[in-house]
Amino acid sequence: MIFVAAFFDTFIGTGYLLYGFALLATVGMMHMDGMVTVPEIIVAASLGTILASTTNYSIGRWFNHTAWVQRKLDTKPVRTLNRCLDRFGNWWFIVIGRSITFLRPSYALVLGLLHRPWRRFVMYESIIATIWVTFWAGIIILGEHIMF
Repeated sequence: MIFVAAFFDTFIGTGYLLYGFALLATVGMMHMDGMVTVPEIIVAASLGTILASTTNYSIGRWFNHTAWVQRKLDTKPVRTLNRCLDRFGNWWFIVIGRSITFLRPSYALVLGLLHRPWRRFVMYESIIATIWVTFWAGIIILGEHIMF
C-alpha cells in the first residue's frame, strides 16, 4: 500500500492531485498501530517514488521525439537549463525538484525531455529519494514521540 501511495504521489499523472501530507499522516498512523515498521516504510516508499520518477523520466524520453516538444525545447531558457545541468550535474535539479511539492511530479519528466543520461538519473534519483523518504520517516517517528 505504501509503495502504491508513494508511486501515485510522485507520478506525473496523479502527483498534482494527491498531497504528500495525507500519505505521511496515513503511514504515521499505520506505524503507530504497529502495522508497519520504519524499514518497511523506507523500502516501500523509496521503491514507489523511484519507480514513479523513472516512469516520468521515461515518458519525457518518449515525448522528446515529437516535433511539438522539439520546438518547445529549442528555446533560450531550455538551452540555459541544459548548460547548467552540464556544468553542475543532474543531482541539484533532482534535489530542488524533490524539495518543492509543485515540482516533484515533473522534474524527472523534464530531465527525460532533455535527454539527460539515464544511468546517472537513476543513480542520483535512487540516492536522493531514499534520503528524502528516510528524512520523512524520521519526521513520523519524531512526531509520534512528541505527540504520545
